[in-house]
Amino acid sequence: MQNNQDTKYRKHHKHYWEKHIILWQESNLSQSEYCRQNNIPLKSFCNWKKKIISNHTPATPFIELKGHFPAREEYFELQIDSMLTLRIRESIRPELLQNIFMAARGM
Repeated sequence: MQNNQDTKYRKHHKHYWEKHIILWQESNLSQSEYCRQNNIPLKSFCNWKKKIISNHTPATPFIELKGHFPAREEYFELQIDSMLTLRIRESIRPELLQNIFMAARGM
């Protein structure tokens, strides 16, 4: 027999789960700890997180590095996670590239 509370959470609208996924990401808690603190079934949370993240196809965030660059310069892309890709020109100064990597590690 299915738990009434679990059924209640499955009936929540997608926006309810999107809000909790964002709050969980900002909380720096594990999924299980976040769910425990917010009285949310972990299984429902994980199912909705998987569904929302796999269906979420935002425009790729693009960070333009301003400066003087030759026209039509080649670049490479650095994918930080499923929602963030950096497009970096090949002529980037090594110290700037090092700062980018250091910042990416802190994410």
